[in-house]
Amino acid sequence: MDDVTRRACMSYWLPILLKTGVPVPETRLITTELPLVSMLEEELPGLTDNWKAFVGELRAAALEVGGYPAFLRTGHGSGKHEYVDTCHVPDERALSRHVWRLVEWSLLVDLCGLPTRVWAVRRFLQLQASFRAFGGLPINRERRYFIGAGRVICRHAYWPESAVAEGEPDAADWREKLAALNEETPEEIALLTEMSERVAQAFTGVWSLDWAQDITGRWWAIDMAPAERSYHWPGCGKGEALAALFATFAVGGSGKASPEDALAVIEAGAAVLAEAKTWTWEELAAAAIAHAVKRP
Repeated sequence: MDDVTRRACMSYWLPILLKTGVPVPETRLITTELPLVSMLEEELPGLTDNWKAFVGELRAAALEVGGYPAFLRTGHGSGKHEYVDTCHVPDERALSRHVWRLVEWSLLVDLCGLPTRVWAVRRFLQLQASFRAFGGLPINRERRYFIGAGRVICRHAYWPESAVAEGEPDAADWREKLAALNEETPEEIALLTEMSERVAQAFTGVWSLDWAQDITGRWWAIDMAPAERSYHWPGCGKGEALAALFATFAVGGSGKASPEDALAVIEAGAAVLAEAKTWTWEELAAAAIAHAVKRP
């Protein structure tokens, strides 16, 4: 497993996030050594003692976090675009079926498949939603903050209009409703910036941090990922700078980036020229973050 995949797993970032004291949904992490992908591909019934024990752990976790409906995901994702069959578990009888759908989603969503060793059962939050898309997914008031070097680099509403349009929204006036969900207030920005910076100080590297507001108005930190694995709204100069940084690192390959390799980063305005003939990944990342934070 590469380092980015390791850090993208909930088992890595959740313990660090919890220590910051920001609101996080009650969560239970469970690991399994079952070859779930192989079991799915071979169409095995899954009625082994180990399978029963694994599902039993998930059931117990669901009760511990508040019962049903429960939110189910792997350490690497929730398959939210298939919400009614994956992450939203309405009752205990549906649990096993949703596990298999998440295994299937994990296998297909990424070229090499996503790991299915780590699982999370979370308290289901009643979020601020005004319509549904993608066959039943509530479109909520959510935000994505990009953080690094102890600071907020940029922020965006989670749901761009173009993405929601592809999900066949169930409301004729969904564009107006989405605009209302995506509208920020000065109070929201101040609160989420403060909490995001608190989280940023606990992490190294560049991350996306997702927030969702519940029906009482409380904001919850619901997801994190290394920034190179995170969608960034088109047109954000800081996003383009970060993308160039990650592309440059990929070109370097060995953890070093030569001045020639770094040209894409420099042209994007993500870093400044350095006198050294070679830059380490950490040095290049630090320069990029520092410069990105200063951009308007």
